[in-house]
Amino acid sequence: MKGCWLLPLLFAGAAWGLDRGLQRFLETGELAGWEVAGRERGAQLFRQGQKALALGDTAAGRAALEQLTRAGSGPWTAAAWGLRAENALRADRLDEAERCLEEVCRQVPQTAAWTRLRRAELRYFQGKFAEAAAWLEELARQLPGDPSANDALALLALIEEHKDRAGPLQVLARAQLRLRQGRDAAGEWAQLEAEGVLQALALLIQARWVAGGDPAAALRLYERLAKEFPKSPHAAAARLEEAALREVGGELAEALAQYEAFLALFPEDARLPEVRLHIQRLRQQRGNQ
Repeated sequence: MKGCWLLPLLFAGAAWGLDRGLQRFLETGELAGWEVAGRERGAQLFRQGQKALALGDTAAGRAALEQLTRAGSGPWTAAAWGLRAENALRADRLDEAERCLEEVCRQVPQTAAWTRLRRAELRYFQGKFAEAAAWLEELARQLPGDPSANDALALLALIEEHKDRAGPLQVLARAQLRLRQGRDAAGEWAQLEAEGVLQALALLIQARWVAGGDPAAALRLYERLAKEFPKSPHAAAARLEEAALREVGGELAEALAQYEAFLALFPEDARLPEVRLHIQRLRQQRGNQ
């Protein structure tokens, strides 16, 4: 559940002089690949909090970020509240994460959609599905053109589809939270498999989570999903994501095979024009080799 660039915040960033890393955090919540500029105390504390969180040291991250958030307001302080929210989530302090997100929105009103999505996500993780759905519906209704609305609708669709299966959905939400916290979720995945529900989605979520750090493990999960649930909508997504991952890894023949399999298995899918373009491009690339 990752967001996209929020246009209003680009203007806020220009006014505040936010660097690209700060803007990216306020817009997406993503931490990877930041290069925090500046030698002022705020930048140093923010960098300490960021590095501690990357290392999984939530106590050290909290200490550095609390120093910064006591400073009042400003670009580094607002971003620190956002980072504190993620730090609290990973330390399993979800109520604190909620308060931090409220403060981000208070200091940067342009982040209202992003913070609302993250607060709904907290309720989802806590198993408060009706509350999460209400927040997501309001976000999509009030800000239908905002990029966060896409993520809101996706999570809302998941909740609505499985609202009559609250038990398995709670297990899935708990597994996703554990992934986010860097904790072992093997018990939750095994429980879903034993119960025989939400298995395809569980495999897709696991594959997506490990794809950046362990492509081979992700490919195994995609392959298993396609084999065990060949007609599932999640299998369709798995085919496309496996093809893209193989292409990035230079496995053009294998990527082409996945795209062609998608054509045969999902002839009514709305993504067929895009898939045909991928096939044409890969065939041309292979022909030029």
